[in-house]
Amino acid sequence: MKVVSYVEVAIFARVLFGLPLRSNSLLTPIVYGIFLRSRYYQSPFTREAFKGIDSAILQALSHPQVGGAVPQATAYYNTLKTYLARAAGNLPAPTAPPASATAADTSSTPRASSANPAQ
Repeated sequence: MKVVSYVEVAIFARVLFGLPLRSNSLLTPIVYGIFLRSRYYQSPFTREAFKGIDSAILQALSHPQVGGAVPQATAYYNTLKTYLARAAGNLPAPTAPPASATAADTSSTPRASSANPAQ
């Protein structure tokens, strides 16, 4: 599943780069972007793929040769991430199971009785 999530992100990059080259329609990146957004919400593998790509980009931007040539590169990238996060919406926080469900699970487990084991 990890490979699949990286392939999905690579396909989206290809679709985006194909847009100015007119190799795909204008609707293709929009539809695939909606699909990738739903995968981001549903799949922890896709979230990990985005985190991995983000860390690789940040590592490349922190290289001394890149920082010397384009000192604003990290600021531009952070601005791009802010715009994309705003467009995609916020990821809902994971919810904990309700306290009543946890208490019900612990009460239904069989317990050793304190009766005399010799019986």
